[in-house]
Amino acid sequence: MNRVLIPGGRLLVKTDHDDYAEVISEVLRGAEDFVTLDPEEAFAGLPETGFEHKYRHQGRSIYPFALQKND
Repeated sequence: MNRVLIPGGRLLVKTDHDDYAEVISEVLRGAEDFVTLDPEEAFAGLPETGFEHKYRHQGRSIYPFALQKND
């Protein structure tokens, strides 16, 4: 990820899977070349995916992650 993302580039990820969210969180904590962004702000204005819509209506939690590569 660090090699291919340009400085200032963003990584936006969402999942409904509890265990996957935990793994993502652990991996991102070790991402020294990235700063964590406010997911609510980072995803503002972006459309909801079909899966996200479906799973929200099923009552599943959605876990958003947003990072930006340091300059």
